Amino acid sequence: MSGKVWINGKIVDYVDSFFSLGPLHYGTVIFDGILCIARAQKQYFLFRLYEHINRIFYSADILRLKVPYTKEELAEIIINLVRANGYGSYYIRPLIFERKMYFDIVSNKKEENRNIVILCKKFNSWSFFFHMKKRKVSVMVSKQMKNAWSEELTLAKISGKYLIYTLARIEAKENSYDEAVILDDKGRVSETSSSNIFIVKDSVIKTPLTKNALPGITRATVIEFAKEINYQVQEENIFPEDLLNADEIFLTNSASGIISVSQIENRKLDKSRQYNIVKIIQNKYIDIITGRDPSYLRWLTPIIT
Repeated sequence: MSGKVWINGKIVDYVDSFFSLGPLHYGTVIFDGILCIARAQKQYFLFRLYEHINRIFYSADILRLKVPYTKEELAEIIINLVRANGYGSYYIRPLIFERKMYFDIVSNKKEENRNIVILCKKFNSWSFFFHMKKRKVSVMVSKQMKNAWSEELTLAKISGKYLIYTLARIEAKENSYDEAVILDDKGRVSETSSSNIFIVKDSVIKTPLTKNALPGITRATVIEFAKEINYQVQEENIFPEDLLNADEIFLTNSASGIISVSQIENRKLDKSRQYNIVKIIQNKYIDIITGRDPSYLRWLTPIIT
């Protein structure tokens, strides 16, 4: 494709535009979200950088899309981008997609036909931690949307999958809830429109099996350290009635961290039992991503200025 295109109020040459229209048609953008947290003394860390990069490459493999860099090269690109933006906390959004208007990756394997875009949004880490600990959300079980992806596709972050999550979030907002829980085709809890979900019952932490939900990196982090601080954690099938009977519920994702749920459907969680374990999990998570807990420095990639 050649000629002129209109982008955000300007007519530009198509070759000068940084994106292709093809992925907008077919939902074939690979993406991820990586957290970089600043500390005092001009230190900052990328959290679980290589786990995110591994997921990017997995998602690319699902679409048979060759990434034109090695994992090590992509990591170095991200590190250099953060360094170029200056000291601070960032949410990093890598995007990989096809340059061609017509989507045909199998017959179009040339690496030069891939767009790599990495966005880097600065934020205030103090505000991030404050809102994570103070924010409480209400959730409903979506009546309209179901997660029926294959197990292979469930593990990937590809833009087309997120249409059902967007519609589920709209459904929740229209019913005066903050979030929607999405079930799979067998009626089991999968995840919410933006997060993995955990419940606490009788001090046992439970979360859906990964065949029903994206195996989020924050999710994996919570499972690992919760076990190490002597909580029992179970990955199992969870049903809507389990949500309604839970003592505590919390959500996890890279962009927001660990968020408490204050209401599920019409039931407000019992404040006398609510948030005790969630608060412990939140505080531990903050210690880990800021480097204050030396036991987990293996998850942090320092930015050397």
